[in-house]
Amino acid sequence: MLKRLFLLIAVAAALGAAAAACSRPDSLPFGADDSAPTLTTDSQTTVPATSAPASSSTVSSTVVLSTVVSSTSAAPATTVPATTTFPPTTSPHPPGVLMVGDSILEGLRLLQYSFGPNTIYDTEVSRSAVQLPTVLEAHQVPQALVVHLGTNGWWPDVGSTYSAEFEKFADRQIVLVNIRVDRPYTDPANIELQAVADEHAHVTLVDWHQIATPALLREDGFHPNLDGYDALARLIADALGLAPDAQLTTSTTAQERESQAGLLVRD
Repeated sequence: MLKRLFLLIAVAAALGAAAAACSRPDSLPFGADDSAPTLTTDSQTTVPATSAPASSSTVSSTVVLSTVVSSTSAAPATTVPATTTFPPTTSPHPPGVLMVGDSILEGLRLLQYSFGPNTIYDTEVSRSAVQLPTVLEAHQVPQALVVHLGTNGWWPDVGSTYSAEFEKFADRQIVLVNIRVDRPYTDPANIELQAVADEHAHVTLVDWHQIATPALLREDGFHPNLDGYDALARLIADALGLAPDAQLTTSTTAQERESQAGLLVRD
């Protein structure tokens, strides 16, 4: 009887242990609340791929390209990148002054008057005013042009020829010197020269006729003496816009200059 009682107690204990094992999952940690749902560590930190935000580099590049830099943004760089190149800046015409004339401007050449680092003389004794188009065709006319012709004659169509020629060089600076010679054509020539200058804004008239008093002329009455050449050169320099203190000729002795000027006493 006692033996049978021990057997029943053992069976009851075994059944109770089995029931307890079935009511608590093995996956729960010790002391966990049976009624609270749980998430693994991976499910708490992983965001689904379909809702992933853009990377930080993508966002920043979009802001730079599509928005104005705010006052709190860093100031843009002001230095030019080393790879940046600029096209060369070139003048449409060569620098310098082309001097076209007869024996009056030939004297300036002999006395070595310069109106800048590239002063080019095309002068000839007894040259006629009708030769201007031919002379200009022989040159690539630079930024400035000085013309003094008419001492050796004037014809009715010269004024219109001058006007047509100067139209070709409307983007140059032109200095036109009138004439001072005791000839009947002097006044008509100077009237036409003034009209040409008035017609073109890029043409400046130098009134040599008014300045060339007998004190500035040689005995022939129209070639300048040394003081006359200084005065004529200064008039041209002023018309070209050179500085008042610009040195226009090399430093030669008065005797050398007088000898050179003496060669010009011919028409």
